[in-house]
Amino acid sequence: MSLRVACGGMYRSGGTWQFNACRLLMIAASMKPTWGSSAFDDCGIIARNCCCVIKAHTWKDMYSKYDIILTAHRDLRDVVASCHRQFGDPMTLELADDAFSRYLPWTRHCRYDSHYERMIQDKPGEMRVLAEILGIGGLDFDAVLREVEGLSCSGNILDVRKHAPRNLLHPGHITDGRYGSWKGLMPEEVANEITAKHWIWMRGKGYL
Repeated sequence: MSLRVACGGMYRSGGTWQFNACRLLMIAASMKPTWGSSAFDDCGIIARNCCCVIKAHTWKDMYSKYDIILTAHRDLRDVVASCHRQFGDPMTLELADDAFSRYLPWTRHCRYDSHYERMIQDKPGEMRVLAEILGIGGLDFDAVLREVEGLSCSGNILDVRKHAPRNLLHPGHITDGRYGSWKGLMPEEVANEITAKHWIWMRGKGYL
């Protein structure tokens, strides 16, 4: 079966979970996909395969040739707080702007825009949505979900950016997956700047 899937957009919004869910669903369905990431600069090579799944953050025109494009979003305040916890990035409006600017082009092409909080609250439901989009049925979805949830970077050889090449996880990948994890961490003035600039989008997604 020929199927090329691109997962991408906003960082720290569940995109790696989405990528691995698609990857393992395709493997379970005996589709034998290749996979990779823009972190390894291999998306162009993989795109020439008839069955593949990739993960990226920055939109490139070549992704429009993929059969299925997926993205994900999260409260921008939580995105910034997660980057701070994981990488030590300063919590700023500029970081929120960067995350949003990476996400927006994907929304113009995507088949599905996953709500991060749904991934956390209803992973079985999210898995079934992805399977339906991929055209995959007749599987033990709970078994695939257990496999996704059991992934780690332990035992993997990490690249220079500390990603595990197989599943794209890195040490301490999940820092605090709670909705509203920015509270008590982010300065109030930064949170106010983010909500003021992105008020329409955040209101539309139910974050305000």
